[in-house]
Amino acid sequence: MAAFYLDNDVSVGIGASLAALGHTATTALAEQLQQASDAQQLLFATQHQHILVVHNYRDFLLLHRAWLLWRQAGPDYMLPDHAGILRIPQQRWSNDEAAREIDTFLQTRPSLSNVLYQWTPSQGWVARF
Repeated sequence: MAAFYLDNDVSVGIGASLAALGHTATTALAEQLQQASDAQQLLFATQHQHILVVHNYRDFLLLHRAWLLWRQAGPDYMLPDHAGILRIPQQRWSNDEAAREIDTFLQTRPSLSNVLYQWTPSQGWVARF
C-alpha cells in the first residue's frame, strides 16, 4: 500500500477514502501546513516519502521540473527522489471516486518516483515531464 500527502486544497475526505482502501494518508490540515507554500508541500511529502496529491497543476509542474533539474545538476545538490505527484481534477469526483481512481492507477504503476501524473478526461493518467 502507498502513503499519501494531500495538498491544502485537496479534500481531507479523499484521505479518509484512501485510508479505507488500506493506504496511509495525511493532509496539510493534519500536519498544520495549510498555509505552507507549494514548495513546502512538496518538500514535506518528499521528506516523508509520501505521494503528493494536488489540484494545482501549473505550480507543481514547475516545481517538479525544477526538482528534476536540480537533481541532475550534480552532487552539490543531492536532492532525494520525490515519491511522485498526482494531479487530480477538482470537483469532478466524489472523495470515494477520487480514492478509487488513485488506487486503481497505483495498481498499474509500480513506482511514481520523480514523476508527475495528471488525470485528464480525454487521456486519463498522463506523465508530465
